[in-house]
Parts: sequence; C-alpha cells; structure tokens
Amino acid sequence: MQDGDDFKQSVTALEAALPFYDIASVPQDHAQLQNDLGSAYYYLAGASNDPSLYQKAATAHEAALAVYATLPDRTLWASVESDLGNARMMQASAASDPDIMAKSVQAYEAALTVTTRDKDADGWTRNQSNLASALSSLGYWRNDVALLKRSAGIYRSIQAVRTRARDPERWATTQGNLANVLSMIAAREPSPDVFDEAIAVNRALADEVGRDRDPDRWASLQNEVGYALTLAGRSENNVARFEEAVPILREAIAVQKKINSVPAVAFTEDSLCDVLTDLGAARKDKALAEEAITACQEALVIFRDRKMDDLTAGSEKNLAEAQALLADLH
Repeated sequence: MQDGDDFKQSVTALEAALPFYDIASVPQDHAQLQNDLGSAYYYLAGASNDPSLYQKAATAHEAALAVYATLPDRTLWASVESDLGNARMMQASAASDPDIMAKSVQAYEAALTVTTRDKDADGWTRNQSNLASALSSLGYWRNDVALLKRSAGIYRSIQAVRTRARDPERWATTQGNLANVLSMIAAREPSPDVFDEAIAVNRALADEVGRDRDPDRWASLQNEVGYALTLAGRSENNVARFEEAVPILREAIAVQKKINSVPAVAFTEDSLCDVLTDLGAARKDKALAEEAITACQEALVIFRDRKMDDLTAGSEKNLAEAQALLADLH
C-alpha cells in the first residue's frame, strides 16, 4: 500500500499531465487521466486523513464520466460511477451530510444499471453492498424507515451470492451489516418479524464467529441478541422474551470479564441491567432488581472512567429505574 507522499506525487504528476491531453483532441485519454486523478485523490484523502480531498476525487470522476457517458460501451462509465459513489460516501460519512450521501446512492444505482449479477457477479455484489451501506446511513440520518428497509432487502439479496458455505468471511460481514440495519428498523417500527429476524441473524453470526475462536466478538453478538429480545419483550408485552435474554447476557458478561473485554463488557452489563429491571418488575422480584442495580453500577464505572458521556447518561437512567423498582418492591 502506498503512503501519503506517494499519493501526493501521483496527484501532482496527473495534474501536470492533464493539459497535454486535451479533451477535444483525445477525449478518452483525458477521461482516463481524470479517473486516475480521482482515484489518487481518494486514496490521498484516506492516507492523509483529509476528507476535503474526497470532493476533489468526486470532481475528477465526474469529469471522466462526462466523456465515458458518450461512448457506446457503458462498462467504463459504470466503473467510474462506482468510484464516484465511493468518494461521495466517504465524503458524506466524514461530514454526516445526507445530501452528499444521496449522491452516493445515485452513483451506485447508476453503476448497477450496467453491472448486473449475470454479467459481473463480483462487481454486482460490491456495488449492491455499497448501495446498501449508503442507504442505511441515509435512512438513519433522515429517519426514513423505507430507506432502511430497502437497505435490509439488498443485504438479503447479497446473501444469495455470498453464501455462508461459499464465502464465510464476506457472508459474516453482510450478516453483521444486516443485523445493524434491522436494529435501526426495529427502533422505528417495532414488529415481531423484525425482532425475530434480528435475533436469528445475530445468532447465526455468533455461531459462525464461535465462542472459542473469537470470544470478544462472540460476546458482543450475544449482547445484540439479548438486547433484541429485550426490545421484543417490551413491544409484545412478553415476559418470556426477558427470561430468554437474561441468561444469554449473563453468559456474555462472564466471557467478557474472563478476557477483560473493556469497554465492551459495560455495554452488556447495561443491557443486562435494562432487561433485569423489566423482568424484576414483571415478577415483582427484589433479587432481580438488586442484580440490575449491580450491573448498571459496574457499567457506569467503565463509562465514566472513559468519559463516554452519552452512554453514562443512558446507564444512569437505567440505574435510576432499577433503584426505583427496588424501592417500590420494598
């Protein structure tokens, strides 16, 4: 992999060469240089940690597209649309800008009009995955469930190509992305179907990761399962969901404490506090309320020590609810 200085040299050389390749005289050579310049700016932005350069990358790719759009063969045009989507997505992510992310979505959609699953399965899968990622960010920022559902649908379609048996590593990546989108959908439109799918997706992913192979990742996924069960229990007013979540979270915490997984264990302890309060209220069980208080207190030690203010505030709220429950039960 080149370093920042190498990419700077590439940018300088390409910009110096552009005047010698006039668009009117040699349009395709000019377009190729513009596309190479866009790629150089893209990698320089990452290497130098300068997100402003993604705009320059996008501008260069758009200049190349103006030429490639006139050619009968749309293959190069589609490839550059994909590169443009990448630049716009990185630019949007750095600035949390939904309008720029919408441009990324448009670029990937354009590329996919040419890059089909039958003609180029790898290119189709890559563009679909990037499109789903862009849609999930855009849906989150705009609080648009329709965009989130579209993202989830794309991730599901990718799994038909990236099967667990054929490509377990990429399958796991797609599975994790799908789980994240499902959690966003569930937070906005709770339904048993969404909760059940989120639980199943995280369980399958945890099974693939393996407790012994990667205990840290496995425990974090178990936390996701427990949290989804908690949300499902509240939405359905179903105590059995709480009862299922508690041992899952307890086991995950035991694993995280054994390997000293900090701050991850605090997230799981906070989840356990949350569900124990719900279960304790349903059963009118003081021991569960006391366990909830202990779990929240342990989570808060880590959140406060690491100055994770938003998480501290959320855990303090959960602690107050557990303490109020215990007071009521007394």
